[in-house]
Amino acid sequence: VRNRLYNFKRNNFGRPDKPCDTCPFQDLNCPSECEEYSNRLDCDLYKGWFDRNSTKKGLMNISKLEIDTYDKEDNVAYILDRKQLFNTVDQSIPISYREDWIRFVNRLRLPKPRREKIVELIRNIIEEKDIDEKTLLGYDVGLKTTYDVDAINKQIDTYIEDLKNSERPCLMIGGGVRLSGAVDELLELGRELKIPMFPTWNALDIVCSDYEYYGGRIGTYGGAGRNFGIQNSDLLLAIGSRISGRITGGNVHTFAREAKKYMVDVDKAGLQKKLQQVPFEECIYSDAKLFINILKNRLKPAWMRAGSGHLPNFDSWVDKVMDWKEKYDPVTEDMFKPRKYPHPYAFTRILSEEMNDNDIFVADCGGNIVVCNHAFETKVGQRYFTNNGNSPMGFSFAGAIGAALAADESQNVVCVIGDGGFNMNIQELQTIVNYQIPVKTIILNNHIYGITKAFQETNFEGRSEACGPIGYNPPNFVDIIDAYKIPTMVVDDGSDYDKVRRQIREFLDYDGPIVLNFNCYEYHTYDPKIVGWETPIEDMYPYLDEEEFNSNMHIEPIKYQNGRFYPSNTNDEKWGND
Repeated sequence: VRNRLYNFKRNNFGRPDKPCDTCPFQDLNCPSECEEYSNRLDCDLYKGWFDRNSTKKGLMNISKLEIDTYDKEDNVAYILDRKQLFNTVDQSIPISYREDWIRFVNRLRLPKPRREKIVELIRNIIEEKDIDEKTLLGYDVGLKTTYDVDAINKQIDTYIEDLKNSERPCLMIGGGVRLSGAVDELLELGRELKIPMFPTWNALDIVCSDYEYYGGRIGTYGGAGRNFGIQNSDLLLAIGSRISGRITGGNVHTFAREAKKYMVDVDKAGLQKKLQQVPFEECIYSDAKLFINILKNRLKPAWMRAGSGHLPNFDSWVDKVMDWKEKYDPVTEDMFKPRKYPHPYAFTRILSEEMNDNDIFVADCGGNIVVCNHAFETKVGQRYFTNNGNSPMGFSFAGAIGAALAADESQNVVCVIGDGGFNMNIQELQTIVNYQIPVKTIILNNHIYGITKAFQETNFEGRSEACGPIGYNPPNFVDIIDAYKIPTMVVDDGSDYDKVRRQIREFLDYDGPIVLNFNCYEYHTYDPKIVGWETPIEDMYPYLDEEEFNSNMHIEPIKYQNGRFYPSNTNDEKWGND
């Protein structure tokens, strides 16, 4: 950018250049008027001059940028929408300020007085063109550019009062808590509040499975607890989560529908109710660590736990959530019964039990990430990396290489990847050889695109296409890996899970890179899950019978117009016994 700016300045500002000697169009502050043209674009001399001196010449196409300008004195944010406003401002900036404009839009260094002048010019242009900036996407005068501690304290006051009147409160924790460096503070807060915590998939190594207030996993593939805890809550505090559709399900208005909802985030746009799929009653603009520390300090006074201002005892609610978590564990005893192939859920649960509490776990996408997030129980001290929200196949192999380069010798770095994803980055086997990177890789090899096949069977009356075994078939990975002289193991016997455990221990104890090919041929059953766009996330498939389901509901169950939605085709009970 610097070089292009220099060339632009040299070519356009190094020589005197005007449309004509008396042209008023080049400077908005010029009081005179053109004697011949009322519109600058009618003047060929002006258009030629503008083409020579436009920021679009010799510089990157900055018209594609969104320009965020602000005035710190009054905390008013202006978002220059690239379609509606940018070109107007770009064409109207006077030539004498064009160099500063270029530096401004490209985030280059600009002295404060000159920056303020550009902001003033932008405002003048907005007013001259009669553009209402409040209609622009992202504009909200109520959201400030710095954290307002007084406002945060007032919102915390409201939350504490709601907490005193609550019977079933809970916390939902997203990856933003780690980004703010507040993991330890959050766990301390949980012990102060003594209420259930539900991690999103990006927070499974923040609120780990062995944390005393961990309440299970949530969302459309929510695992332990089947979402009963978060859906039955009457007060929800979400910290550092964008509340995606993977959490709420397709029927977004049924999410935590009887809870008063608080959201803490640094994303100003996400805090605007007009942009939220699920409107939150209280939107708190704060860094997670700042908010958590303020709330912790507010909970310290003795009167908070004693006297007229004390918080309720939530032990019975916590016990109920823990009961749901244990009762509705996705990993069942049936999965450990002898069968032809080992069950991936049973294998992954054993793997989590055998890994140490300082190890690093890196998982991929598609069906194998659902298996991991259903069956892998994290331990405090572990790191769990994945690629939620992006989900490129093959991420975990490259991600594990990076993690291994940063890890110390006491840590195992375990990569879990599907056969489809491994094909995407298989060439990185040579990188591992070149640098002797001690990544331990597990290929969950079901010989198909599992999540794709499951979706097609659910929604297309059992038909599937181009996801295997027709249309896709992986190679013999062991033969390929042998060519790289990397050790391999094969786990394909589902008759003895003690043997499987011994194989996992041997795999984890190996000193150096190794690849384990886990054969779960054509497995693509990822339960529990939500099926159907009308289905609230507490009513997960395979469905509980109506009596058991209703007994778990503290709130009014949703009434379906046409009954529960059932998958078009499923062969779940047959898998592994053929």
